[in-house]
Amino acid sequence: MGAVDKNGEVWEDSNYGEHLMLTAPGVDMQVAAVTKPYSTGAGTSDAAAHVSGAAALIRAKYPDLTAGQVANRLVKTAKRAGSATEDKADPKYGYGIIQPYEALTADIPAGSKQGPLKTPDGGLYDDEAPKSPDQASGSDSDDDGAVFVAAAVIGVFLLLVLGVVLLVVRAKRKKRERQVHGGGHYPGPPPGQGHYGP
Repeated sequence: MGAVDKNGEVWEDSNYGEHLMLTAPGVDMQVAAVTKPYSTGAGTSDAAAHVSGAAALIRAKYPDLTAGQVANRLVKTAKRAGSATEDKADPKYGYGIIQPYEALTADIPAGSKQGPLKTPDGGLYDDEAPKSPDQASGSDSDDDGAVFVAAAVIGVFLLLVLGVVLLVVRAKRKKRERQVHGGGHYPGPPPGQGHYGP
């Protein structure tokens, strides 16, 4: 997974190489901070969360797709960058920058069950090629699918946790502001209650 900034430029510390499949936003991301409510950060972890969230949305809309077919939608709808084409990955951008809306709405055939996922020896899966007993039983594809789904679920969970943290920080901040601006004024008891004397 690679990270790009808001202009689509690759982050200077991003991953790169033949293994790279996709890139996603990962620079100047707003995150919760320790000493103040918000800060900004950069990293491929932020990019991975974007891709995992997009994959989870695709799986939710198209529950019958395999992990490879979900990846296929992300690859086919990616915004091409560098030397990337639909059939050839760029070392820094992979097949391009993810576009979640397009991945959810584009008219794309489901395609191969393995999509663009690689085999252990680095080649592409071919549904028509002879399969080993393990592949014929579906164990490899099941493992790949389980890993992909687990990554998607973890990414969505992390985004939810981040959202909760941001909400808690914002609520505490508003409470502090009310205490400071309210001046701690005690309005007194309601009329007719708690009054002493005639």
